[in-house]
Amino acid sequence: MAQQPLKNIDKNSGYQKVSEAMEYRRATIHDVDQLAEIRVEMRNERENPQNSGTAEFYANTYRYFEQHLANDSFVAWVAVQDEEIIATSGIVFYSIPPVYSNITGSVAYIMNMYTKPAHRNKGIASALLSRLLEETRARNCMKITLNASEMGKPLYEKYGFQEAKNNMEYSLTF
Repeated sequence: MAQQPLKNIDKNSGYQKVSEAMEYRRATIHDVDQLAEIRVEMRNERENPQNSGTAEFYANTYRYFEQHLANDSFVAWVAVQDEEIIATSGIVFYSIPPVYSNITGSVAYIMNMYTKPAHRNKGIASALLSRLLEETRARNCMKITLNASEMGKPLYEKYGFQEAKNNMEYSLTF
């Protein structure tokens, strides 16, 4: 079911209200093509790839969304204007063995937050993030993680996200 557009200035972001024609809704399997296209656009903007792997990246992304939207381990909320997805968000749900700081072991990883350039600074990302946080509450997730871009970091901080200590990463090469 479609959510109604925001009527006032978003209380968390302070951004102006979005167009009355804006629709927020949970993505479905029918959105996979647009979600994959937008992810390619987002990664191209952030990473500026110099290779020709875009087709393979798109195909792998398409398969990921198709599989994980279907089994509900990935949820995306989108902003739609004139039947086009103009902004997207995503959250991956997974479990780890319980720890004292997360007794349920449920973890959510926010990703794929992207608003097309012409629609930025209108509170759209804030509205999508609010919906993702509701998804985590509904699943009793006690821990939410994300990697923030420089552009997105102020939004997450407004919602109470903080830099985490002790995280490390290792990339395998083949």
